[in-house]
Amino acid sequence: MLTVDITKQLPDFALQIKFAINDAVLVLFGPSGCGKTTLLRCLAGLLKPDAGKIIHDQQTFFNSSTGIFIPPRQRQISYMFQDYALFPHLNVQENIWYGAKRQNPEAPHTYEQLLSLLNIEHLPKRYIYKLSGGEKQRVALARALMAEPKILLLDEPLSALDTVTRINLHSELKKIQKLWQIPFILVTHDLKEAKSMGDQVLFLDQGQQVTAPAFWNSHNIISGRNQFPATVKHIVRDLVMSKVVMEDKDREYISVITTDAVDDLELKPGDQVTALVKATEMMVQK
Repeated sequence: MLTVDITKQLPDFALQIKFAINDAVLVLFGPSGCGKTTLLRCLAGLLKPDAGKIIHDQQTFFNSSTGIFIPPRQRQISYMFQDYALFPHLNVQENIWYGAKRQNPEAPHTYEQLLSLLNIEHLPKRYIYKLSGGEKQRVALARALMAEPKILLLDEPLSALDTVTRINLHSELKKIQKLWQIPFILVTHDLKEAKSMGDQVLFLDQGQQVTAPAFWNSHNIISGRNQFPATVKHIVRDLVMSKVVMEDKDREYISVITTDAVDDLELKPGDQVTALVKATEMMVQK
């Protein structure tokens, strides 16, 4: 079990968190800037809390009363960043094996198992710049698990992916967590993702644990998003991110997504699409 009870003073508010989780998926849900990533960094040992304790099973990672602070390299925690932090000069196989415990005789079996589970058997010799967004996500996940972590931290791992790829990866992540039987702690501010992924959900706002927002159980919101049919008007492409402009009668929608997603979906002007607008980002004016 992972037990956390910490405080950390930040420039705009104090982070005060208390929870316990067994081998399951814990989702940290809340708006941008509410302290979700800061909490992950405290768990990983990249930030030191001001007070409290962090204990996993019988190992104390942090205890302000006794002065214990275990550095990141000794915590056996894998941290999957938003941008995946893959090495562009290494191919997929070399990225996955980076940091693996090579002295473990089971490592080759684990490697082959991950390739199969994540459907990336065809990618080992491919370099990162040739991968789609979904493929990069799978490679980053494989690398994180090859390190044999006791805990896996995921900071908005699906935020840059298109809707179809994201939905597919929800089920893959849940399946892998059940096989690995370790805590997965996942950051998101996407309602549908939180509901789909979380065995437990911790709601955060300005560093504080809060009750579920009013729209959490609303039946008038389609998965936390409002859907509108639209037509792709034009696409402004860039190297990493692209702007997709859509229109529907008297409305215009603008979405910024990865260029990989544009290519994966084969989007082009004139395509009929559905614009998904988060309920938490809508305004009503009179």
